[in-house]
Amino acid sequence: MNAYEAGFAKAVLCLTADECFSVGALEDLQKKCWEEWGQFGIGDYDPRETKELAKTSSRGRGRPVGSKSPPKPEEGEHLCRLPYDQEKCRARFWNQGFGGQCWRDPMNGDDLCKGCAGRRDNDEKDFWGYFDEPLGSDAEHKKSGGSHPWKVLQEERAAKKDSDKKEKQADKKKALKEKALAKKASAEAKKKAEAEKKAAEAEAAKEEAEAAKREAEAAAKEEAEVAAKKEAEQEEEAGEKEVAKGAEEDGERIEIIQGENAAGEEIEVEIHHHSPRDDEDTQSLDGDNNDYKDEEPKGIFEEWEEEGCVLKWNKETNELFDPDDDELMGMMVQKDGTWVAEIKTE
Repeated sequence: MNAYEAGFAKAVLCLTADECFSVGALEDLQKKCWEEWGQFGIGDYDPRETKELAKTSSRGRGRPVGSKSPPKPEEGEHLCRLPYDQEKCRARFWNQGFGGQCWRDPMNGDDLCKGCAGRRDNDEKDFWGYFDEPLGSDAEHKKSGGSHPWKVLQEERAAKKDSDKKEKQADKKKALKEKALAKKASAEAKKKAEAEKKAAEAEAAKEEAEAAKREAEAAAKEEAEVAAKKEAEQEEEAGEKEVAKGAEEDGERIEIIQGENAAGEEIEVEIHHHSPRDDEDTQSLDGDNNDYKDEEPKGIFEEWEEEGCVLKWNKETNELFDPDDDELMGMMVQKDGTWVAEIKTE
């Protein structure tokens, strides 16, 4: 009661009468009381001359002198999940390796209890840091050196190690799979290239063989044509010799004159020169009353070569005859303005 009245009296002294009835002034007053006059705790409001100048921590009210410490809670993993209590000791205790907030009340003027403060200030003892800081902080220390083996951190490290191991194995497996796929693709590409090369070589060999075959056929055809032409020339020459010989025997001479017909086509005309004996025979025959005088005159003949054979072409009747025995071999017809021989199928 005395402290309350003393504090109120100090508040009234610093305010005017008008400010006492202002809500804002009362809020400022409350703030000023805590920031200026209450910085040494509630004892600062004690009006007694023999007041105790005991200080309290701004983090907690402190434990009254002579009060008993609360009982220690049952240890277990559940304590590490409890929220931080500002009214209790700030330190963390071991709690089977899970960690937990100290259950004791802090000392006046400090945020730790007496036991935790002693551990904090003595490097020869284990200090497990502050409950409102992460596990493994710099505030922790161990009498044997090193760091505390917190179970949560060990589990996290083990999980991370296992995850890293699995990830490494997966990466290795993926790399091996990619390598196998690349090797397979390379083998398939090589196989395809070899097949294409063989196909190209086979095609080139086929074309070369066909070209050689065509050349051989052309050479054989040309050789056959040359041989046929030569044979025809030889036969023609032999025939001419035989005709000349027969004509000489019969006293007849044949003269071949080249010229053009009425259509402007080149022709060869055979002129037969008879001996006087033949003329006499002809005259005697003309005097006879027989069918020879009504015989149609011979046509105008021209040589025609068909498939290596020389034939006689009657330009008047367009008949084709064998020059040796005058056998009818076929006819000459015009197709698209060009003369073509049609040989009998026999």
